[in-house]
Amino acid sequence: MSLLPELIERARRGERPAHFPAPVTLESLPVRRRSRFSAYVTVAEGCSCACAYCIVPFVRGPLRSRPLADILDELVGLAAAGYKEVTLLGQNVDAYGMDLNDGTDFALLLRKVSKLPIPRVRFTSSHPAYMREETIAAIAQGQNICEHVHMAVQSGSDRILAAMGRGYTREDFLKLVERLRTEIPGVNITTDVIVGFPGETEEDFQETLSLIEEVKFGTVYVAAYSPRPYTRAARLPDSVPREEKARRLKEVLELTRKNGLELHRRRIGEIVEVLVEGYLPEKGMYYGKTRDFRTVLFSGEEELVGQIVEVRVEAASPGAMEGSLVKERIA
Repeated sequence: MSLLPELIERARRGERPAHFPAPVTLESLPVRRRSRFSAYVTVAEGCSCACAYCIVPFVRGPLRSRPLADILDELVGLAAAGYKEVTLLGQNVDAYGMDLNDGTDFALLLRKVSKLPIPRVRFTSSHPAYMREETIAAIAQGQNICEHVHMAVQSGSDRILAAMGRGYTREDFLKLVERLRTEIPGVNITTDVIVGFPGETEEDFQETLSLIEEVKFGTVYVAAYSPRPYTRAARLPDSVPREEKARRLKEVLELTRKNGLELHRRRIGEIVEVLVEGYLPEKGMYYGKTRDFRTVLFSGEEELVGQIVEVRVEAASPGAMEGSLVKERIA
């Protein structure tokens, strides 16, 4: 942003600048909040990983963490303004602080945030290779840190994980899931999966399906592989036909829906805490999220939007739970 006046002047002189050095700092920019109760707070930008398929390092530069004090100042302001929920953002949020070289890390940030009067704190996205024991402990011990971890596995095949350059194995990921579920009872683990990566065989794909079935993720966000310019994978033959990618994507979605329905049916009869986000006209119901990032639909009133209420779960679908209001306001 600080270079913008110079770039405009050069353009006026007839120049056409097309390449600039990668950013080395994270500039502070004004923030426009779209919600009066839920806010996103950037803690880091860029990524220093080298995943074969990913263009983020090229378009957003290397990891650049905000100073801890700046983040806390922003969060204190949100708490004073009465925000009910904040989400800490980073392309690889677990790597926060690794570039600061002052002892700051993501676990420390979570411990600081857990002391603020904000009812709910979320974060995204996590990289399995950077999820440390200290971070897991900070999540488990933070009263306001929500029981939800979005952690992209991308594949269940060790061969494909190595080709992607992910830095962990299937067994590493499963051990991490076990630690999370042991330390954080009821944690909802969601993930990203890519199908049809160059060289992915049917056997590789079946390993991904078996991992999804074994872990039973709360949600799987799945995409069919497509090459991105400047990435290592773009130089590989795109060997999986489009029709095959579509079939694999459909199978992942079907398995995800089956698991989602099973997980939601287990919650019938429970009373869950819901932050009300809005109204769905097509359903004639209000909706919101539980602490563990499950969608809940219920009948209510406009004045409840932005409030935390209790809902008794009475029905389930693959993508949501439905219920009735128990207590009109918690926070």
